[in-house]
Amino acid sequence: METTYIIALLAAFLSFALVIVAIGQMISGFLDRNERLWTLAQKRNDSKLTAIAELLKQVLVAEGLKLQSVRRMYSKLKVHVVRANSPLSAEEYLGQTLLEGLLVFVIGGVACLLLFGPKSLFMPVVLALAWTFFVRPSLVEGDAEKRSREIYRRIPYALDLAVLVLQAGGTLREALEIVSGGTDALAQEFRASLKEMDSGATESAALRNMSDRIGLESLDSIIMAIVRGQETGAPMAQTLSTQAELFRERRLQELEKMAVEAPTKMTFPNMLVMVSVLLIIIGPVIIKISSSGLL
Repeated sequence: METTYIIALLAAFLSFALVIVAIGQMISGFLDRNERLWTLAQKRNDSKLTAIAELLKQVLVAEGLKLQSVRRMYSKLKVHVVRANSPLSAEEYLGQTLLEGLLVFVIGGVACLLLFGPKSLFMPVVLALAWTFFVRPSLVEGDAEKRSREIYRRIPYALDLAVLVLQAGGTLREALEIVSGGTDALAQEFRASLKEMDSGATESAALRNMSDRIGLESLDSIIMAIVRGQETGAPMAQTLSTQAELFRERRLQELEKMAVEAPTKMTFPNMLVMVSVLLIIIGPVIIKISSSGLL
């Protein structure tokens, strides 16, 4: 028995060694095709460890994008990273995700091997795949959804403020500058649009780009109305006032729909609560009856 365990242990360590050798060969081949990457990685990072990590992320991205599953994840990350206003690009986030998955596999594999033996080596594989393809992408998607909800809540207040500025004789640019003075996510997006305008983009193009970044249907319709009003020469204050009223009506309809759907969605949790209460009440009685020999 001990001999079998030792052989299995040696086989597991050999497997890990082969994985490390394969990663080393992959990095070596990648460097042969891209000789300047290591030099650039060293210039951008103070420590060699950070430079190696950056280089490994680039290698993992280059090799990982050959897989269809990684390409699908990358296409989703490109959308969610922009919506979440992440400081990392989609490619950087993908490289970090793949590197973390690799570390989870190696560290988890060594820990499972030492604690539970060779038969538990499937666990780090499952953990690494779950972290890479489910947990990490869901985090950035959650950040994107949270930011979208924050922007959605701020839209009517921004419209009201813009209407006040326009009714006082201000221009659309002045209204955008005042609306962008806040610290919320919508104000950040307006500041980014103003920077685009300062770089030479038209107001319509900058607002469309902002709408594409945020990805809210309600905001898309508002931006479309603003662009159409600019093209037709309609009073901008009246246009924004109308859009604010329409937005509040849509929001009220959504709240009414949620109120109608709430009882249906609460049916299953209510059943779980009832079953738990019954178990708490009846459980001791059943235990007492069974212990007394009546059952």
